[in-house]
Amino acid sequence: MPKTTINVTLSTNERKIYNNMRGDIKFAAAASSLTAVGIDTNLNAIRGCTLSTNKLKALQKDYEALLAENPAASIVIFSRFATSINTLSKFLPRVFGSRIKGYWLKTSTAPKKRHAAIRDFQDPNNNTPKVLAISYKTGKHIVV
Repeated sequence: MPKTTINVTLSTNERKIYNNMRGDIKFAAAASSLTAVGIDTNLNAIRGCTLSTNKLKALQKDYEALLAENPAASIVIFSRFATSINTLSKFLPRVFGSRIKGYWLKTSTAPKKRHAAIRDFQDPNNNTPKVLAISYKTGKHIVV
């Protein structure tokens, strides 16, 4: 799969939130905080608060470019955070309206609904552009 790095500039308010959260991280507080799991746990809070407006606009721009090339293009977004999926579920329909079909799968999504969404997303007869946003925890329980 191709990998792309997108540099995003945070707004003044987003930068302030980021710096405040970053300042609260204390890696040397305990030896366990210096392990991979400890570092990941400490960074979890900062990652969860950094779905900035500029990141959403970068996603919008990339998806619009993809749709210009392929009007039926569908994308999958994996996220560790349910709050990010909630934000995407509000942002993308507001931006793209009825042009896209969205599937927002979190651990709270009932298994039958998850499987129905995946079947619909993968349906070769469904040429509507689609977005499937799924949390890592949810994705590990799905067998297709």
